[in-house]
Amino acid sequence: EQDVDRVIKRFLIGWGRMQRILGEKRAPEWKNKIANQIRSNSQKFDDLKTKDLSDVELGNFESDIKDLFESFKKALGDTWVGAAKVLHLICPNFFPPWDNKIAGAVIEEIKRKYKTKLKVEKLSGEDYYRFMQEIQNFIRKYEGLLSDLASKYEKSRVKIVDDCFWYATQRPLLLFFEGK
Repeated sequence: EQDVDRVIKRFLIGWGRMQRILGEKRAPEWKNKIANQIRSNSQKFDDLKTKDLSDVELGNFESDIKDLFESFKKALGDTWVGAAKVLHLICPNFFPPWDNKIAGAVIEEIKRKYKTKLKVEKLSGEDYYRFMQEIQNFIRKYEGLLSDLASKYEKSRVKIVDDCFWYATQRPLLLFFEGK
């Protein structure tokens, strides 16, 4: 509980700008719920902390990804952005963070690619899993460049992609997926 208050709360409110969403009225007891989720999933996290998104067969982790995303989303008062950010904080080389702008752009690509209907407000574990597939494909496609940037800036490749996508949301993200 102390680590959640000291690390995760600071991360979500400071970096994630989620103070409005994590107020006591919308997500009461969220810190205790997050601590309980971390505790109850510690074995999964111990395994996933050793994984790098670009190096795994993602299908082998599909049910864990969906379950973890849904459980953290629920613990945070149905906040999917917060769920992705907490998962990224715990396993930064495996779970990519999301924000509203990136999700909006990526959702358009997922809808086009998978011919599905999604609304950014209602993202599920399945949607996050698809997002992870797209991030994995992107990392593999630009492996050399992303590895160089990760070394230069001392960040994971997953975080480098997040930074790139955050900046790119000012332009059509489709340009990245089309490979032009």
